[in-house]
Amino acid sequence: DENRLIKAALVRLGRMEIRSPVSRQALRNFDAILSSVALIGYHPARLPDVRYTRLNSHYRPAVELAKLILRSFSFEHEAGRAPAWAFLVDMNRVFESFVVIALREALGKVLAAAEWRDRAGRRSRELAEQATPERWAEAVERLFSEILA
Repeated sequence: DENRLIKAALVRLGRMEIRSPVSRQALRNFDAILSSVALIGYHPARLPDVRYTRLNSHYRPAVELAKLILRSFSFEHEAGRAPAWAFLVDMNRVFESFVVIALREALGKVLAAAEWRDRAGRRSRELAEQATPERWAEAVERLFSEILA
């Protein structure tokens, strides 16, 4: 599936009027490399899932980009003199990805601080000694307010 997804994305991009000669040549080169790969017309909402292993994990960036390209082209309209393509981006997914990365980076800095780890360790021991669901909920709420402050 990896090569077929990449080939389908290359063909989709090849239909566009690309102004850069370098980019046009790169598309032709990649298309030539994949000339023996069957072209499949994928529906944007039904792209196959690719299971990555150590044997194909190096393909992940190319395959994910190909899936983004195939999911994001909404229509091609070629009536008249000016062909038009729409490349749509799901802004909900963009925002969710941004939040995940921002939280991961912020939490990484907080968790790396020895002072915070020591304080969290002491607090965890105190909670374990006096454990009630209410105290845990309060502690978690305070912890998140500290992290997000």
